[in-house]
Amino acid sequence: MREIKSPATFKSCYIADVKEEMGIPVKKKVMKRKIHAPDHIKPFIRQALENLPPNATIKQIQEEALKLYQEHVSGKIQEYFGAFRTDDASLVRSIAEDKVIFYGIEDPESN
Repeated sequence: MREIKSPATFKSCYIADVKEEMGIPVKKKVMKRKIHAPDHIKPFIRQALENLPPNATIKQIQEEALKLYQEHVSGKIQEYFGAFRTDDASLVRSIAEDKVIFYGIEDPESN
């Protein structure tokens, strides 16, 4: 899993998928959506939609979702930093970004 560094990672089709799940009207209603938002991205889009006004643009939603993601990653790193009695921040970062710890996935190969 790569680190998210760009708001463009939160694609408009992902945002539309989450909006439909939340019951928010979308411009183009698709009977069966072909592209769904990945599970690890959905919470950030959902929170961004809750934080922003209903008339927010796609760009505003993307930027807010990226900000929420970065805060989440930063919190994970701070949570584990110092817990292993090391000054090596890269070790702590690798542990914090581990799929099992970070996403709470039981089997990391399942996604």
